[in-house]
Amino acid sequence: MPRRAIVSFPELPEASPIFELRRRFDPLAELIPPHITLVFPFDSELTTEQLRDHVHRSVRGLAPFAVRLSQITGSEGEYLFLNVKLGNDAIIALHDRLYTGPLKRHLAVEHTFTPHLTVGRIADPVAFRDALALARTLDVQLDVQIADVSSYLIDAVGSRRIELATPLASS
Repeated sequence: MPRRAIVSFPELPEASPIFELRRRFDPLAELIPPHITLVFPFDSELTTEQLRDHVHRSVRGLAPFAVRLSQITGSEGEYLFLNVKLGNDAIIALHDRLYTGPLKRHLAVEHTFTPHLTVGRIADPVAFRDALALARTLDVQLDVQIADVSSYLIDAVGSRRIELATPLASS
């Protein structure tokens, strides 16, 4: 059964310190570009066409929108998050639209969705604190556009492959 996730890949400036942070602290940095997760990894027998139809219906009428990413914080004692400071409501609305129909059963209601871009995951508590202290010294503020929604497949060894990309458009 395919394992997938649905994300948006905001275009980040090449000089952004986020890339170096991810290289140092995010085990997925070489597997997938920086992204905002909209639907967390799920197992589903949906075909690519069925998923494409659902995503198209979910984003119908949504135009690209601005997002400001700023301030790195820790989460769950192991994640480094670059937080969404502008556009939060729009990302939550998009998340809610996607978790309807065939994806409704995958919504984990025990977790509150907090829009963010993960820049690190460090399991060791001491290394996590050190990485967070370093990340907090960076003055990161990025104004980006959310212009599309993509689905990627996760294979048995953890590789990621983009399955589909759907642009946002107001019509």
